[in-house]
Amino acid sequence: MPCVKICTGRACAQHSSVYLVDRAKAELAAKPEVTVETCGCLGQCKKGPNIAIEHKKNKTIHNAVSGPKLAQILKSLFKL
Repeated sequence: MPCVKICTGRACAQHSSVYLVDRAKAELAAKPEVTVETCGCLGQCKKGPNIAIEHKKNKTIHNAVSGPKLAQILKSLFKL
């Protein structure tokens, strides 16, 4: 099952990653097969906020994710 994991560790949370959780859930509301979860540090704090996407047996980490960038990533992967 595809999963979007959004870091809510200290550094990412200071850069509004909690907002990204709500935004991802809203963007993916029509795709119940895709889960959105919070996670701890992804090891790239200086580049945050960071998200990890597990999709089709691949895991990719995206850095410096803003609201618009998140929407673009989700649209391209999940055909929204």
